[in-house]
Amino acid sequence: MAVDLIRLCSLTEGTPHLPGLAGLLRDCVGRGASIGWSAVPSPDEAHAFWAHCLDSAVRGERGMWVAVDGAAVLGTVQLVLDMPGNGRHRAEIVKLQVAPTARRQGLAGLLMDAAETEALAQGRSLLVLDTRSGDSAEPLYRRRGYQLAGRIPAYALSTEGVLDSTSVMFKRFGPGGLQVRPEPRDSPDALALQEALSAELLARYGSDGKAGFAEPPAPGSVFAVARDAHGAAVGCGALRALAGEPGVGEIKRMHATRPGADIGRTLLAYLEHEAWLLGHRQLKLSTRLANVGAVAFYRACGYAECAPFGRYAGRPESTCLQKSLA
Repeated sequence: MAVDLIRLCSLTEGTPHLPGLAGLLRDCVGRGASIGWSAVPSPDEAHAFWAHCLDSAVRGERGMWVAVDGAAVLGTVQLVLDMPGNGRHRAEIVKLQVAPTARRQGLAGLLMDAAETEALAQGRSLLVLDTRSGDSAEPLYRRRGYQLAGRIPAYALSTEGVLDSTSVMFKRFGPGGLQVRPEPRDSPDALALQEALSAELLARYGSDGKAGFAEPPAPGSVFAVARDAHGAAVGCGALRALAGEPGVGEIKRMHATRPGADIGRTLLAYLEHEAWLLGHRQLKLSTRLANVGAVAFYRACGYAECAPFGRYAGRPESTCLQKSLA
């Protein structure tokens, strides 16, 4: 499959793709996609919808992309940029569609990459979207770093006449296009970041800190990697349930390769929201007293001293900190 990705910015460029977009919409709705219709639109209705979207794109109110293989339209996505005065920092991802015959080939990711790159180019630091709860799109968005804000019950009527719930999701960008995504803690980039952290700790304090993160990840654990706008891994952090303390999570293995770039804050904000979703209402962590930069960072992020916990009890070189998420 030879796919070209085209941004539609003019009527001349976009009009030839309207029949293909209309067919894609009808096909996706016919297979149960929840993208605004409770029944398959007629060819004229589908054509009129895309003509309206194209007009909006020509006016600069949204970005609109199509993935094509020759004359065949295989996918599309839109980025709504027209926001009120108090929302010029955000944009909305809408109408992501991939032809059933072209799925599971990375096309959705290619379309999302284009929309997110444009959002950053437009200076947007927050992206929002919604998708039917439980759809295959939800884990796709989660892998890309979108976080669940909440679920609205009985939000949209399906093609089967059922009122489905929708998941409202968001993604925050840090300075310079910094973004955070969940990753396996044994991925190559995750391992490299952890090794860099261990080497730094060993050189500064004589201990690499691996012992406190040696056990296999338990259910509900989160490992996240921060990447810059070019995709380079520049930081990591982990969250896990704190044994013996229900409702309490522990922050572990926080590391940033570029001091002063807000990598730590972006990672911590991501992990704190994940902790809330997992039911944690308090977070704890431990760091060395000698690491004055880390202590100051956590205090600036709202963490306060607490009694030593777990393996840190009786260790005068460490300080334990906590933060309420309530």
